[in-house]
Amino acid sequence: MDVQSDTPQQHSAMLGPNNKLILCNNSTEGSGELLFKEVNLRPEYDNQFVRNLVNEMSCVFIANQRSPDCPMTVEEVLHYSRSYRAVIKESMQHVQRALMTEDAASADLLDDLMRTLVVSESAWNLMEIIFFQEPQGGELALQLLKWLSIHIDDCRVMMEEVMKEDPVHHHHNYWPAVYGCLLQGKTEGVMELLVASNNTSKSCRVLMSVLSKMPVYQAAGMAVNEYEGKWRMWREELKQMLSQGVFADDDKMAQMAKILSGDLDSILSAVEELSAPWYSYLMAAIFYTQPYAKFHQVQGSIEGAVHRCGGIKSFDTHDSLIYHILRRNLVELMKCCSEEFSSWWFAAHLADVFHQANLLQEKNSLDTTMRDSLLLEYGGSLMQDHRLWNVGIHYLLQCPKYGRYHLQEYLARLPLASTRQALKVLSVCETHGFTQQASSICRVMARREMREDRLGSALTWCRHGKDGNMATIVAEKFLDQYRESVMLPSVDVLDALGPTMLLMSKKLLFLVKLREFHQLVDTGEEKEACSLLVALIKSRTAPARYWFLLILELLPMLESSKVLFTPDEIYDLMNAVTELKQSKSEEMMNELEVSRIQTLHLSLTRCLAKVTLSDSNALVAISCDV
Repeated sequence: MDVQSDTPQQHSAMLGPNNKLILCNNSTEGSGELLFKEVNLRPEYDNQFVRNLVNEMSCVFIANQRSPDCPMTVEEVLHYSRSYRAVIKESMQHVQRALMTEDAASADLLDDLMRTLVVSESAWNLMEIIFFQEPQGGELALQLLKWLSIHIDDCRVMMEEVMKEDPVHHHHNYWPAVYGCLLQGKTEGVMELLVASNNTSKSCRVLMSVLSKMPVYQAAGMAVNEYEGKWRMWREELKQMLSQGVFADDDKMAQMAKILSGDLDSILSAVEELSAPWYSYLMAAIFYTQPYAKFHQVQGSIEGAVHRCGGIKSFDTHDSLIYHILRRNLVELMKCCSEEFSSWWFAAHLADVFHQANLLQEKNSLDTTMRDSLLLEYGGSLMQDHRLWNVGIHYLLQCPKYGRYHLQEYLARLPLASTRQALKVLSVCETHGFTQQASSICRVMARREMREDRLGSALTWCRHGKDGNMATIVAEKFLDQYRESVMLPSVDVLDALGPTMLLMSKKLLFLVKLREFHQLVDTGEEKEACSLLVALIKSRTAPARYWFLLILELLPMLESSKVLFTPDEIYDLMNAVTELKQSKSEEMMNELEVSRIQTLHLSLTRCLAKVTLSDSNALVAISCDV
């Protein structure tokens, strides 16, 4: 990719290795030097904590994949979901420890990551409550407040600080701590703060009594109807006290009493005073107006709560996630996850949990499930990172319709930075039957090794890819070196070639036979060596341009006192020398070549005479014996 701008100061951009965009300033002003800048298109994966998170999440993902014939139970889905959440929590702990030691530059990046993890874990926890635990009336409000107190723990922190002050009510966060506890349904915390303040007013004593008598739902020992009746009676008594002006002498106690009685304006006022999010208002309003509410009643209160707290336009990422989870709108939830997070890890894993729970049935225009689409995006983003591509494979393979096609394309585009990485990619291709990609990798590596003059390695890659055409090219390089030095390189590789490779390349067959000739000479089997080389020339397995060198290899054996050739073999060699001489006129040959041909003719003539004489002597000996 190359992009040019039309502005006077020209810039260009091109996509470089490892998914980096290389920007170049082509301006001729100033020094005239080209200025380059790399921009990483996947910066989140440069963070070691993110990579660790990705690896840990993948382990959970792989271990919990099921076939459609064996769906998960609700308990198994919950266990699967909580395993992901445990990974996120562990990652939060690692980042928190790092924040205590990192410098300012790194701290900014870690702060951003920490915020992302906190939002993810909080939303994931609420998702488990709403979609999988499905608490019934009486339990639901308590579960929501419990979730709120876990993930918004400002009031706990403030309460700890306040309780260290003496007297406690002089601390500037005393009343924020009181209201914070009240909004989260922590009535015991409210009572503890009131007792610590030594407030002896009548209003305070009455409010303490009201708090102590407030009915609390117990799932094990109380029916919902019984709880609802007790709570309504308690609330009516409190409203009567308010109408009679029992708390008129203390504005703070009056406001707290109004909150307890379910006065929405008072609840909203406390939420605004604490700058708490919209869902704090919703959950407090549910708890103090209908704590026995069922889920559809909670859903009916959502839009009103959002409207009172400033509307959807005021939402941040966390607000939006909570909004879609409470409305049980999976499509909008997945859309929000995809848009708000810089990486696909959250949306992809969340979608798979919903898929395993059989809650995602929607398909898009390409007939691909939402879960598969998100896994393809996430797996693809991992495949584009040179450190995480092997993790991305698992996600693509879990997409039955398009996963293998995507994987093949990504594997074909992976930068093969080293032999080790090439072997890893090749192993993946072979495991999944991607023969075309495997052959392409072997061919690329063979060419690279050949350029580096590592012919043995190049031939090994050809053998791995069963690439006869490439093996022929490498064999040519072997023979070029042989022609220059009359020595064969990387003979151990030649020895290891199997019969299949030899059938795929005629030149490779010649190369192996030449190696066999040298082995026979080394072991003293000269006669067999001579017969082999003559056969190579006669059958034209050996290219004609190498005949001269081959016959020169035979020169010491032609001059040997031993009879190593048959007359037919010598005639075959003479014909080869004659053919070479005819293919190249004497004017085109240098003095050395002319001299060598004359030497070969002379050696062949002498050898023929020696063989003929030997045969004659043998005949005479036979006649004498007769």
